[in-house]
Amino acid sequence: MRTGTPVGICKKIKGVKYINDSKATNVSSTLVAIESFPSEIILIMGGRDKGSGYLPLKKLIREKVKLLIVLGEAGDLIKEQLSGVAEIIKVSGVRDAVEVAYKNSDRHDIVLFSPGCSSYDQFKNFQERGRFFKSEVEKI
Repeated sequence: MRTGTPVGICKKIKGVKYINDSKATNVSSTLVAIESFPSEIILIMGGRDKGSGYLPLKKLIREKVKLLIVLGEAGDLIKEQLSGVAEIIKVSGVRDAVEVAYKNSDRHDIVLFSPGCSSYDQFKNFQERGRFFKSEVEKI
């Protein structure tokens, strides 16, 4: 795990691990995060697009992600580029993403918040975004 950032397991609820990887502000970082887990991932992505495209995630999402939750300014673009690789649900923000992830998770799933985008559409920085994710998970 990266040090000095709000990254890591936020909480384990009913056998589901909630992982905060808010520092993943680009597609390459999200790719590494997905590779870190075996499968049965509920992936939360989105924020402000950085222009690099999301197609490099297609194969890995198809193999490991059971649900992709997209949000923020890049939500529609992510949904468009990754259409057909997993079930995709678009939400308005992090709060809704945590709620949808919770409702769709099963024991042993991993809810991975690895946005692949910058935080500037809704937050001051990735740290603030990560703290907000963690606070929403704590409310479950």
